[in-house]
Parts: sequence; C-alpha cells; structure tokens
Amino acid sequence: MKSHNDAIKVIQYAKEKGAKVLELSNFQLSEIPEQVFELTELQELYLGYNKIKIIPPDIRNLVNLQVLDVRVNEISVIPPEIEHCTQLNELSLHINELEVLPLELFKLSEMLWLYLSGNKLTLIPPEISLLKKLNRLDLSNNYLTDLPIEMGTMYNLRILWARGNQFKSLPIDSVTLQTKLLTLYLD
Repeated sequence: MKSHNDAIKVIQYAKEKGAKVLELSNFQLSEIPEQVFELTELQELYLGYNKIKIIPPDIRNLVNLQVLDVRVNEISVIPPEIEHCTQLNELSLHINELEVLPLELFKLSEMLWLYLSGNKLTLIPPEISLLKKLNRLDLSNNYLTDLPIEMGTMYNLRILWARGNQFKSLPIDSVTLQTKLLTLYLD
C-alpha cells in the first residue's frame, strides 16, 4: 500500500524532472502534501481515492493547472483561491462532501468538464452560466431540487448528468431552450 512517504518521493522525483503531470491517487493521503504547491509548472494533478479533507489555499500557486482530479476523497470546501487556476479546464470532484460551491469556481472561463456527482449539493448558483465553454456537467446524486434558469445560456453544454437528485419538476426547459444539449440524463 502506498503511503505519505511514497508520495513525497514521487513529488521529489517530479520536481527534479520538471514534470507536468503528477499522479498521487491511492496514496492514503489525508492532506495534499505542501510540496505539491511548489510544482508551479504542473498541468495535471491526480489525487483521487485518498482521504483528503481540504484543498488548501496554496492551490493558487498552480497557475498552469489544466486538470485537477480529486475524486473519491472527503473534501467539503473548495477554497476561493481556486480562481487563480485560470487554465483549469477539467475538474473532477466526484464523491466528496461538498455542500456549497464557491462563486470563484465560476470565474474559471476555460472550464470544459466539471464533475460534481456524489456530493451533498442542494443548490447550483446561477453563476454557473459564466462557464461559457463548459461542455460536460455531472450533477448526479446530489440533493438538488432545481437548476438555475441561467443554465439555458450555456451554449456549449452538450452533456448534463443529473440523475439521483430530488427535482420537483423536470429541469429540461431551463436547460434545453437555448443550449445545444445533446444528452440529458435524469431518473
């Protein structure tokens, strides 16, 4: 089984080689090692299947990050400093403990894929419509009862997963009126 010490060795090796990709999934990490945030040229960071509870504010140092995968952890808060990751185009937060999304998340104008399934979200802010390039959105298995009508202006949204929620009515109209939505997954 991989440990925290093994992760530190991988990070050190990545630093020496000037790596653009760092794979730290399944390392039994309870936090993101601070050395990760020294890898400012990092473009892809994989931290899935750990026991991470927070993404620290130091995420702001990873300004070249394009892919952040923290699926299957225990993350309950995304720090507002995520807005400094302006190149981020894929964010995978499947199966965590998120109840609220920070508005700073919606300043990431390069975002193409956003995966939020299996959290504790009860509300999607209307500011999600600021993600104009968003192509895939997974909101499955949360506690949503509604989707913001502003999502109808997300012209590039092609796939929306929304099953396993508590919708009072089908949110189809607000989403499909103006988008080119190809696939909508609902219960």
